[in-house]
Amino acid sequence: MHAVNAGYAKAILFGEHFVVFGLPGIVAGLPLHATARIKKNNQGIFLHCPWHQQPLNVLKNRSASVSKIGRMILAQLRIPFTKRFLIEVRTTIPSNGGLGSSAALSVAITRALSHHFKKNLSDNEINSIAFKCEKIFHQTPSGIDNTAATYGGLFWFQKKKPKNQTKFLHPSKPLPCILVNSGIHGSTKKAVARVRRRKQKNPALFRRLFKEYRRLASDALRALQNGDLSLLGTLMNQNQELLQQIGVSNSTLNKITLSALHEGALGAKITGAGLGGNVLVLASNFREQKKIQHALQRLGYACIPATLH
Repeated sequence: MHAVNAGYAKAILFGEHFVVFGLPGIVAGLPLHATARIKKNNQGIFLHCPWHQQPLNVLKNRSASVSKIGRMILAQLRIPFTKRFLIEVRTTIPSNGGLGSSAALSVAITRALSHHFKKNLSDNEINSIAFKCEKIFHQTPSGIDNTAATYGGLFWFQKKKPKNQTKFLHPSKPLPCILVNSGIHGSTKKAVARVRRRKQKNPALFRRLFKEYRRLASDALRALQNGDLSLLGTLMNQNQELLQQIGVSNSTLNKITLSALHEGALGAKITGAGLGGNVLVLASNFREQKKIQHALQRLGYACIPATLH
């Protein structure tokens, strides 16, 4: 999946929020990406990305998160702050949509700087730096987004110490999916904080939900390996029910999932932190994928077809 100086978006098939507490997740890199390139500049170190209309002075701007991650990456790569250049970022990833746009940005910038200054960083080193950047954006990230942004592909992920566990998967069938934008900007930070508060208030409920999710994740792994899309869709729907119970769905997201199922989808669930962002829809085949996409677009939703494999 590698493109030059790129970081990839991600979709979580299973495990939103559960992965933060050490449970496994199943994640896929998407064919959406951020790219970065280094250009000449005589005024200092500047970063220009779609989130800001004007280039930011990485050293002088102390408040913007992208400036902070710029300084972090420069320090990690031991690039002198006296250098002068512009980092130009372009992206096809919607921001605040739960698709890992910040991690893709960090990976793209790190790759571009590594290439330009001949640092020759390995993917593992890039992933490690991107994880540190994710802490600036989200405080307590799981590690999923930076892993997907770095490697792409489909993988099983579990947060562990001293090192997260990642196992790349090779499903026997491609997964014809659709990303459906709710039109609501989601905040990962707010969603994670909400789930933590709910867990503190009702630990018994969360013990039960964690037990249900562990079974569900194991079944989903087997369904992927066996190419059982029907079972996979059923499990996605069950995962969505758990996400509703932990408080990260809302009426708009619920309406999208029900609309997709009404149009013949096998499964539909939040992908990402929730409270907004995107819904991931699984179709039985590519003809159904197109039919469901058109139906949801007629309802006014922006859709992106995505084949996961």
